[in-house]
Amino acid sequence: MKTMDNDMLKKRFDMRPVWGVIIILIGVVLLLNELGVNINLGDFWPIFLAVPGLGFWLLYFSKRHQRGIEGVLIPGTILLGLGAFFFFQSFTDWKYEGDTGFVYTLIISLAFFAPYLLGERNRGYLVPAWILLAVSLIIFFATIADWTVWPVFLIVFGVWLLFRPKKSDHKNNQEETPSENK
Repeated sequence: MKTMDNDMLKKRFDMRPVWGVIIILIGVVLLLNELGVNINLGDFWPIFLAVPGLGFWLLYFSKRHQRGIEGVLIPGTILLGLGAFFFFQSFTDWKYEGDTGFVYTLIISLAFFAPYLLGERNRGYLVPAWILLAVSLIIFFATIADWTVWPVFLIVFGVWLLFRPKKSDHKNNQEETPSENK
């Protein structure tokens, strides 16, 4: 029984379906081109980012029972996210290029959330995920929102920091409450 389990663990990830889909897509594009459908192949360069990203995700799902495999979701999410984002930019003729700078840090933030959510809930992934999400939101509001909102936001946040109860104070209040009931 042990040798069967070891053999199952040693089974390699089968890339045939991935290569099959790639070859079929290339064939369809070339056939459409031959039939007179004008396809600008220059718009499809992001596929070279998206396909390896999808490969990392497929690798994760084929080996998810192995400890530590969730780390492949980070490059997989980055490549897949960038591929999708560049497809969007390419098909919109980079019309939104100036307004979408926040997407880069958002993609990397999602890349750190993915192994946390799908893996063993390792909290080490959350620190960079939340920091990058905050940076992404700052970039988003700096490019999209009016700058007059920022001083008000900073004032409200500063007041909240000054007057929020400390965790130790909150904990002490909870400990005192049961003793008062006795």
